[in-house]
Amino acid sequence: MTAKITSWTAKTLSYIGRVQIVQSILFGIQAFWAQLFILPTKVIKIVEGICRSYIWSGANEITKKALLAWDRVCLPKAGGGLNITNFKLWNKVAIAKTSWDLAHKQDKQWIRWIHTYYIKNQQMNTMPIPQQACWMVRKVIEAKEILEARHFVQLHNRSLIRQIYLHLLGDYNRVEWKSLIFNNTARPKAKFIIWLMMHGRLTTCDRLSSWKIIVDTQCVMCRKQVETRDHLFVQCEYTKQIWSKLCNWMQKQYLGFIDWHQFL
Repeated sequence: MTAKITSWTAKTLSYIGRVQIVQSILFGIQAFWAQLFILPTKVIKIVEGICRSYIWSGANEITKKALLAWDRVCLPKAGGGLNITNFKLWNKVAIAKTSWDLAHKQDKQWIRWIHTYYIKNQQMNTMPIPQQACWMVRKVIEAKEILEARHFVQLHNRSLIRQIYLHLLGDYNRVEWKSLIFNNTARPKAKFIIWLMMHGRLTTCDRLSSWKIIVDTQCVMCRKQVETRDHLFVQCEYTKQIWSKLCNWMQKQYLGFIDWHQFL
């Protein structure tokens, strides 16, 4: 994964471009191994650190730079995240799926081998964990507890995995602005900027100043007030002119909003 990122660092990619690469290529690498092995926690942390650092800094080394916590980035879009898969949960889900196969399928050689030597015609949901089995086999059988916690309907492989993943993800607060960002035809780069803005994580001058970075905090467009999120998108005189013209073009009444949340 680091080798692939190293080959991408020379390319000038936006945040959302790096997010799409992580979602497709890097997650595909991790998902392949997660379905075969129970990955150690340390390895998963390194993998997440590599992906997180690449998204926020474009680097091939693990850094602490991040505009938003990784757990929030991994939430579904309805919860205000980018729907990046949580690698640790995905590993549990993949092993739980393997446990389901072990209990319901008898057509694979490795399943017949485990049934012959360890399960021995017992019921998976009531049998004790065979202590003579290797660590990997014990963990696969222990994963039955995840399946017992909730009744999962088997439609096809991807459906079962999705059901288990959403169950392990648990409850999360839904945001009211999901449709504002994701259900439209805006450019991905613009969507990502608005997503950061809704979380209050844009690197506006007031935030840079709070980090002890020496910058000119005045708005570069009006030069009258400190550049904050609400000022930049709503309160600035230049921004108000744009909103007024846009509302006239849409045949809507411009009411002179004072903060962004009034648009929601």
